[in-house]
Amino acid sequence: MKHLISTWKKGWQLLYSDEQISFYTFFTIIFAESSYFWDSQPVTISIPFNAVLMGYIINVLLSALGKTLYKKTKKEVLITIIYLLTFIILFMIGCFVNIFISIIITIIPFGMTALWIRFREYQKNMLTYAKIDKFVEKILKRLTKIGFELDKLAFKKTLYILSQLLFISIPFIIFAIFFKFIPIGTLLIKNIVLIIYLIIIPFISLLEKELSTYNIFELAYIYYNPKNKLEK
Repeated sequence: MKHLISTWKKGWQLLYSDEQISFYTFFTIIFAESSYFWDSQPVTISIPFNAVLMGYIINVLLSALGKTLYKKTKKEVLITIIYLLTFIILFMIGCFVNIFISIIITIIPFGMTALWIRFREYQKNMLTYAKIDKFVEKILKRLTKIGFELDKLAFKKTLYILSQLLFISIPFIIFAIFFKFIPIGTLLIKNIVLIIYLIIIPFISLLEKELSTYNIFELAYIYYNPKNKLEK
């Protein structure tokens, strides 16, 4: 039990302060989209697009595992190609149902995940980044004029913590809102499901770290180089 709790805490630490945020963001937004379909679209739309969305998640997980097992070998090249082709095929399947919806449900999770990865990189430099220094200085000067005395470093740390909490919370809040509108199940059951998902979120971040250390975009890169002769 202690090991499980320790692992859980490690997952939260990775999610909060490291780069392992892509799986969580990508999966959570997809779950939100899936919930939206069950709530507002007919079965002829919701079922095929839910299948496509779940295919996106499975593709990431299997490819991450494959890239880890065959890292920097010839097989990694094949896995990368299959990873990209699978996304294209799933997207095309969605287009046969509805082109506009297929484009939207693909752009949103990929776009938001890319934004979150970029912002996380920015956050990691927040305590020392020059532009943040100038930004903080302006705020401190204004606050000082109206009688507030604030420590610069403490303010920057507070800004950092609040920004982390905000960006971690947003995907889950979006998912929770759409999930609660699903016409199946009671409110109590839905709340229990959301609490369970909230509990397992750190394990998603840990999975990204332990499974591949690659985010969903890095999985599309080919790291194998025949000149290095690293193939087994």
